[in-house]
Amino acid sequence: MDTTARRRRIHKNLAHPDQVFYNHDVNMYTESPQNTITLAEFEELSLERLQLLRIIEQASLKGHKQFSDEWKQTIKDDLLKNGLKKYTRLLGGYNGQTEADIQVRRADHLSHYILRLAYCRSEDLRRWFISREMEWFKLKFLAQNTQGVLKFLEINDMHYKPISNEEKEDVRCELIVCTRGITEVSLDSTDFYKLPFAEVVPLVKNRRVFLHLGYAYIPMSDLVVCVQSQFRAKLSEALNLYNHRLPSLDDDRLNTLLGNLHSSYTGKDYAVQTDKEKINPPVWTRTPNSTTRCACALRTRFCGLRIS
Repeated sequence: MDTTARRRRIHKNLAHPDQVFYNHDVNMYTESPQNTITLAEFEELSLERLQLLRIIEQASLKGHKQFSDEWKQTIKDDLLKNGLKKYTRLLGGYNGQTEADIQVRRADHLSHYILRLAYCRSEDLRRWFISREMEWFKLKFLAQNTQGVLKFLEINDMHYKPISNEEKEDVRCELIVCTRGITEVSLDSTDFYKLPFAEVVPLVKNRRVFLHLGYAYIPMSDLVVCVQSQFRAKLSEALNLYNHRLPSLDDDRLNTLLGNLHSSYTGKDYAVQTDKEKINPPVWTRTPNSTTRCACALRTRFCGLRIS
């Protein structure tokens, strides 16, 4: 599919060829992109993604507890301040199907894979990237309601099924005592899942679940722990694979950009200033063959790292 960076009009309930592929706000990033994009869009997406991950990192440095309401609101506010309003659409849990929703998911998908190329290069870079992507993944997942979670599990072939009401009644007292945040009243309206305890070690370590015969009984709200562990394992494996295949990426236009990406400035001044009466010094420099002004189209095949 030929995709360009041009702006498109937004129509509600508009049928889109990517509607099947980009139909959920939470993405496991298991399908590598096969899109054709311009070098300018490649650079724009990479800088926006880096800015997004830095905003998430800085929210914790401001003293807010991770995934608290204050932490989440700080991230949303900073996204708006830095011109990344589109990413806030992924934090509403709506899974909308408008043209705008699809384009945001497309940007989220492509930019994730672009940063894989930049952050697979060393152990320190991989560690930072995985930590930030884990936080971004969980942030989106926690915004989902019950229907959104079930849809995500179906899309990704995760066959988790809640225990029956009969089994729940058999262990009712244990679930109330051992599960954080569960009361007599909330138990009846909460779905519980029975999983091998090895899949939810963080919950076991913090004594947040009921264990019985090697299985952990977890509420749907804690299902993110299991899903997130799968996401981490797949991302870590993919980054190691990319690192081994990186020598085949012999395009100097991209190597320069990707090699310097982590040290790139992504503050407000990175955007074009609209006030012409003010003169600001340049905040970062590009090589003479700037990818921003290159009109050449870039064919990306991220799985095999073949770029032409």
